[in-house]
Amino acid sequence: MKRILLVEMLLVSLPIEVLGAETTCAQDSLFNYLSQGTCTIEDKVFQFTDFSRSGGPLSTGITVVPLETPLDPGVQFLGNWSVDARDISVTQIAFTVFVNPFAEITESIKDNSLLLGEFKVIAAGSVSVQETKCLGGFNLDGSCDDGDLINLLVNQSRLTDSATFSPVHLIDVRLKITVGGGDVETGAASLQDFSVRFSEVPEPAECVTVCSALLGLVLMRFRSGQQSRQS
Repeated sequence: MKRILLVEMLLVSLPIEVLGAETTCAQDSLFNYLSQGTCTIEDKVFQFTDFSRSGGPLSTGITVVPLETPLDPGVQFLGNWSVDARDISVTQIAFTVFVNPFAEITESIKDNSLLLGEFKVIAAGSVSVQETKCLGGFNLDGSCDDGDLINLLVNQSRLTDSATFSPVHLIDVRLKITVGGGDVETGAASLQDFSVRFSEVPEPAECVTVCSALLGLVLMRFRSGQQSRQS
């Protein structure tokens, strides 16, 4: 029901240059990604919408690297999350990924994977990345419809996690990166990178109408929240 209402409300004709969907994502700081609007990797459009931190690197110190693997695009995050004993850092990043209706060939999103990269833990130190995603996008009140909320988790004991679901056109993603030094005096932990990918399946031609409406929704979100993203 949520997706149908969104299509009915947002069925508008928006030129591609206004939406920024012609811009190819390039390696850049998260700070710049938060302010640039949308960009594309393969036939997917990415838009970073929020960032917060308690310890850990600033948005200027996190690099976003596009992963252009055919049928499995995504992004890699590079940074220096590092803490000593009895310290902890928590970073939260939010972004949206959706099918680009202007692409010559479009593919729905059918699964998602999370991979922990280079890290180091000493004694009771720990690292983890939790991904919470809402298939079809969160509602305006921040809730997600029943059955559409999926969680992934990677840490020093579980380096990869993934989920498969019915093909969708849009996913809202919230990442929580936690690095803790633990309670032992010699404890410490650091994380240098992790990545998120979105596998694909062929998309029927009628996606253009639905995805155009979703593009309108994302543009509205960007304009309304642009002032408070880079703190």
